[in-house]
This record gives sequence, C-alpha cells and structure tokens, in this order.
Amino acid sequence: MELPSPRARPSGMLRRLLTVAAFSTLVTVAAPVTQVFACSCVQLGPGQALQNADVAWVGVVTAVDNAGLGNDPVRYTFAVETTLKGQLGATIDVHSSPSSASCGQEFRVAQRWRVFAFADESRQLQTGLCSGDELLAEGVAPTPRPTGPPTGLIVGIAGIVVVAGISGWAFTRRARSAS
Repeated sequence: MELPSPRARPSGMLRRLLTVAAFSTLVTVAAPVTQVFACSCVQLGPGQALQNADVAWVGVVTAVDNAGLGNDPVRYTFAVETTLKGQLGATIDVHSSPSSASCGQEFRVAQRWRVFAFADESRQLQTGLCSGDELLAEGVAPTPRPTGPPTGLIVGIAGIVVVAGISGWAFTRRARSAS
C-alpha cells in the first residue's frame, strides 16, 4: 500500500488554519476604513509652556459651553485668580477640542488650572493637551479677583499727600514767622 505524500493533501489542522487565515484576510480587506487620529506631543514644563503661550493664568472653571455637540470646540469660562502672562480681565474664555482623543484639554466646573493658551487666526484663545496646562485642584470655588487699584498704590499716594500737606503747612508757618 502506498502512502499519500504530505504535499498532496493538507491535514485537517492545516486546512482549518488556512481557512481562518483566508477569512481573516477577507474581513480585513473588506472592512470599512476609518481615519484614526492620535494626539502625541512632547510634555512641556511650566517654563517652556509659559514661553510658548500668548496668555497664561491660574483660575477656576466657572462654565462649560457647547459640551458634547459634535466636533465643535468647547468654550470654557475661567474666573482668573492670577495672571501669569498677558493682559486679562476677571474672567476669560478659552476654547479646546471636545476630547483628549482629538488633543483637546477637558476642563470641569470647580477645577483650578494653570492654563497656557494661544490666540488663533480669529483671536480666540485656544488650548489643548500639548499646551502644558496643569490641574491644580478640584472642587474649589473661584477666589474673587480684586478690582480697582492695588492697595500698595493707594497707600503710596496717601503717603505722598500726607508728606506734601505737612511740608506745605511747615513752609507757610515758617514764612509767617519770618515776617
């Protein structure tokens, strides 16, 4: 009796392996192709992030607008506690992509952040995962930023007024005693 050569017929196990490989190849080729974007960037230290930013601040998130509306940027409103760079008011809005998957920075109300932002072509402030933003605290109420002139300026002006008044009084007293 003559035995069949191993090349003439694949064994049952080999046949199953070839079937699985053919099916996997077919599924891979026939599957719809979608674009995948990955966010990768060099993590910046605070010094480099500040240097790259147009404006920077420490503040508490007070509002989140446009959250979950497709791919539109989300607008976050911050109560500014400390200005690190630029000219800022008591509140500021910054925009970011809607998720970290698209390199967006996700903020939540009552979080205190150090934010590094840049102005885009339309002068809107933008930030993202690659900006170097840093979460400082959660569950905080915003600290009101003082309005009006700084206390040191008021004390300085008051001191000048007092010295000028005393000098004027002493000068007029001296002038009267000399005559």
